[in-house]
Amino acid sequence: MEKIGVFFTFGKFLALTPSHLYNRKRSFGQKLYFFVVIVLYTASAISSQYFRDYSRSKVCEMALKYFKDIIRHCHTFYILGPLATTKRHYWFKMIKIFRKNNHISGANPIFFYYFLAWHCLFVTIIVIWIRLCFLLLGLKFLEVYVVEFFQLYSHLFFMFFACVLLDMFRKFYESRKLKLDQMIRFRPTNFEKYKIDIFRLTSGIGIFNKIFGPLLILNILYICDMFLLYVNGLMKTKRHTISPDLYILLLSYRIGVIVFYWLHVAVMAVLADAISQQYDEIVHLANKLQLICTKMDRKIVEDFVEFIGKNRPEIDVAEFFILKRSTIFNILNFVIYFLIVIVQFK
Repeated sequence: MEKIGVFFTFGKFLALTPSHLYNRKRSFGQKLYFFVVIVLYTASAISSQYFRDYSRSKVCEMALKYFKDIIRHCHTFYILGPLATTKRHYWFKMIKIFRKNNHISGANPIFFYYFLAWHCLFVTIIVIWIRLCFLLLGLKFLEVYVVEFFQLYSHLFFMFFACVLLDMFRKFYESRKLKLDQMIRFRPTNFEKYKIDIFRLTSGIGIFNKIFGPLLILNILYICDMFLLYVNGLMKTKRHTISPDLYILLLSYRIGVIVFYWLHVAVMAVLADAISQQYDEIVHLANKLQLICTKMDRKIVEDFVEFIGKNRPEIDVAEFFILKRSTIFNILNFVIYFLIVIVQFK
């Protein structure tokens, strides 16, 4: 629970999350702050879009830039719209589920250092970006990119949050697997408590999908679009056309932000696959229990095995596809294919 509390503590400043673990209803001050954040986001987004000039870009590049802007604004709209209003109660449903398993998750003092290191990496990327924008545009970059700094943070903040939650779910399922292994040795006849634990975790995965599913699909689309734009830009940029310092900054920023984004996607896919593998072992143990039962009521065991089979956890991305390791290669395959099409079109 301490991990979720840390995210809530940081997220509340940009109205990304509830203020704390028990903040089910906003106070008047929180509602006013939320309204101010929405007004600032809206004004900044309109200003940013107004001062952007894509007239010098070719058709494909212009389409990618506009699509990137649309995805950014949709992401912000989802966070400040449905997630902060109609879906707000899902946060507390998930917290309730995690509280039931808090003896597993426990406090982890090392996590804070990971959280701090993540922010240091993010700040490093932002500093390089600001330096690059200032050299290219001067103070005009404030009109165009200020809101994008905060939008970039919200993208990566929720991706990191999703990674942490998925790792917590993985540990929960691992503990359930060990519990079932012990149950097989003692051959109990009452599986109701275990079934409640499995059902609770499956419900938690469902809530996770409702909260993070739309964010994941938007982030994946954004990453693909950004990857195409940046790789295309790096191929177009001639080293002798700009100063060496500027070229190094440009290269460092684009490679850094692409790798940072893809790292989050890769970790989420690996963790989702690890959850699936843990559950496969639970299913295997349940089937083993069915094979070795002699004195136990076979009907009870068969019902238990059927229940386990029906409650498989799946991390779906807004119901478009199931997140797993192969997802990474499918996305990369699509991006590379699209990049080849763009190069041939040019």
